[in-house]
Amino acid sequence: MNKGHEFNASRGFFPEDIFQSAAFSSAGDEISYFNTGSGAGNGTGRRMGHGSGSYHGTLMFGTLFFTGKALVVGSLLLMGSLVLSMTPAQARDDDSLYDLGEIKVVGRDRSRTMGDDRKATYDASSYIDRQKRLSEEKVSFIEESIAEKEHEELDLNPNSAFVSCFDVAYGSRGSSLVHLKDNFETQRESRYDVFFDGKRTATDGWREHDAASRLDLSLDVDVTTDYRTQFRFGGDVSNGKTYMTGPAGSITRTARRDDRVMQGEFGFTREYSKFSDLSFDLRYRDHDRRTIIPERLLRADHNASSLDIKTEYNLILTGKNLLSMGYRLFVDDLGRSETDSRGGLRVTEPDFSNHNFFVQRDIDLSNSAQLVLRGDYDIHSENGNFFSPKAKIKYRNYEKTELSIEGGKGVDIESYDQLLFSGDYVHLDPNQAFGTPNYSFVTFAAKHIFDEVLTGSLTLSRKNYNDYHYMEEDRGTIERLHLSYANGEVDVTSLDMNAEYKFSRKFTGKFLYSRKSADLPGNGGQAPYIPKNLFDMDLTYETGDGITFNLNETFRGNRYADAANTRELDSYVLLNAKVQLNQHENIEPYLEVRNLFDKDYEVRKGYSGEPRTFMGGIKVRF
Repeated sequence: MNKGHEFNASRGFFPEDIFQSAAFSSAGDEISYFNTGSGAGNGTGRRMGHGSGSYHGTLMFGTLFFTGKALVVGSLLLMGSLVLSMTPAQARDDDSLYDLGEIKVVGRDRSRTMGDDRKATYDASSYIDRQKRLSEEKVSFIEESIAEKEHEELDLNPNSAFVSCFDVAYGSRGSSLVHLKDNFETQRESRYDVFFDGKRTATDGWREHDAASRLDLSLDVDVTTDYRTQFRFGGDVSNGKTYMTGPAGSITRTARRDDRVMQGEFGFTREYSKFSDLSFDLRYRDHDRRTIIPERLLRADHNASSLDIKTEYNLILTGKNLLSMGYRLFVDDLGRSETDSRGGLRVTEPDFSNHNFFVQRDIDLSNSAQLVLRGDYDIHSENGNFFSPKAKIKYRNYEKTELSIEGGKGVDIESYDQLLFSGDYVHLDPNQAFGTPNYSFVTFAAKHIFDEVLTGSLTLSRKNYNDYHYMEEDRGTIERLHLSYANGEVDVTSLDMNAEYKFSRKFTGKFLYSRKSADLPGNGGQAPYIPKNLFDMDLTYETGDGITFNLNETFRGNRYADAANTRELDSYVLLNAKVQLNQHENIEPYLEVRNLFDKDYEVRKGYSGEPRTFMGGIKVRF
């Protein structure tokens, strides 16, 4: 599947983790437009990452519920253990930035993108150096500069090849919602959660020729009225030629909502020479949930099981021309049963499979210009066949100015299982479930370094979804592409402007303004939960004696709360503050306050946002 104008061929493997706050965040394990956090988890490497980024496994105390489908996760673990026993390991950093409907999010993604810059002379450097340069071009200039800074900081101590981080946080949060019990009696419920998080990650520093291994684990304890328990794990290994991801997976149980998720993944990349490599990825996911829809007096039981297998081969034809080709199989087994207040029952089981073949050519036209051509051919069991061409041309002038324009068509396959888990869901029938999931788009992007203190970028994009897509705001953010109903055509127009300004050597500001419009041509309305105006600001001041102060602001404009545009949610402004002590080389304590003034705001109809929350932590390197 290809989403957004970066032409990624897959989505992240843990979607519930990637849809976090897109507002500025000072915590390193949360995503942000500028990702200014200091915690582990930043980076963009596909195979051989660098810096201190890591994948967190998680353990949550509580009751774990296992089903027979745990055999699938067990088989992944067995497969991974065999590879672990045969190969040494190398750390990698596999967070990548990609685009879902013009909204940037962070997720796990090993697919090649058309945004890769391949102007370097490949045969003049090692494969690892080449992948480092390619991955650095996938992110925006702000994330790129942060990643480079973290890498430089790591290299300041040439004797330190191992970095370990330990973070502890305590806080509280609250929410309220309308709850419909099984007997269809409606009641409003207030919820107040207290949580304690402790995370420990260990990551080998990036070294060109060293083999290494990594096992990332973290411990989370979450006490809520949902009685949510979760077990997660993950790791990476490499011997310099073979890079393995996983085995990794999770089992999640939410008792009150009767929600169970099991998922696992395994993958590897094999480098055959400086000029070719082969990658393989496998993912399995099973999701069961019971959903109560108050306004429709409806109880629905859902199940979605999916298997995703992908392989990709990359070959450097000449010094500056790359050929990529691959195959992907995606199988989704869906099921939904609905019970209304009168006892009526409706069962729907829309299953499908999709075969995807792609070929991509990266051609350097000159020292300053690059052309990328890609073609995808999808064979869908229900919708027939689709051909999706894409093209991008990129120009760079003396490392100061970058211009790019891209366009084409894409096919969205993976979003089908979201049909079963939408709170605003309407009755599902096969014609709606298997509408043509394709879109067309065009994007223009420009970036310029004006001088040593100011850098700016601008992106204009237009995307047309032919069927059922719209964006939903979740927990105060707008990064989530959410499939809710078969709405028909949706036109999304977006203007994004980023700037970074260094007021002084110690004082830096980062700014984002975004204006988005998601029109529904069928009824002349607007897609819900998308504020037309969004503004984020992040200010950082370093005292010079090891103390760093950070203040970030998030503004979200008015947005509609339903597709009929009958109710509008108010705009709001949130302030977050953080202070961090860097007076010791290996110890960095911090204190953070989110929603500094305890602002009351509504992120969705009937759901309040996060109240004022205090977080404290310490990061230790050794």
